[in-house]
Amino acid sequence: VFQLITYVFTEGNIEASHYYISYHLPFTMGEFAAIGAGKTALVDVFPQYQLLLPYLLQPIFHLFGLTTGSFTFVMVGLSVVGLLALYWVFSWLTGSALAALMLYVPFVAVALFPTVNGDPYRFSVFAYYAVAPLRYFGPWIVTLLCAAAIRRPDPFHYSLLFLVGASVALNNVDFGLAAWVGSLAAIVVS
Repeated sequence: VFQLITYVFTEGNIEASHYYISYHLPFTMGEFAAIGAGKTALVDVFPQYQLLLPYLLQPIFHLFGLTTGSFTFVMVGLSVVGLLALYWVFSWLTGSALAALMLYVPFVAVALFPTVNGDPYRFSVFAYYAVAPLRYFGPWIVTLLCAAAIRRPDPFHYSLLFLVGASVALNNVDFGLAAWVGSLAAIVVS
């Protein structure tokens, strides 16, 4: 979590961030700005990274404004929630908090491993918001709901998984469709 906090930037320090962050921020943040300005996805604007998430997060940006600080804070918050969801999945699958922690710590260490070596800035996929959380958040939630449906197989959990999975697939076809189909296959196999 402490490394993720270093990926919260403001207008005052974004230029000091890694080049990948400052260069790509207008593209990822621009989709949220377009929806906030009243544009309609697939009509007025054609999003590259996600389709539904900007609508879901608009109340937050309406309340606090869409700034570099608020956007990066929300992106880091989504990453934290997504990583916690994966810890819950590990916990449910192992049946032990300790065993889950033993799986989770190496997972997070690899996930946060810097991808640009020799650079003075720490940079991982969580700093490139187009990947984490924008593309990974939905599949993380689908994974959590899939584990919940396997743990408690009933119509409510199956319906919730189906609806959220379909929304995640619609939000980002690249990652969401694979997560949705994979979760449905896991339900069938279980």
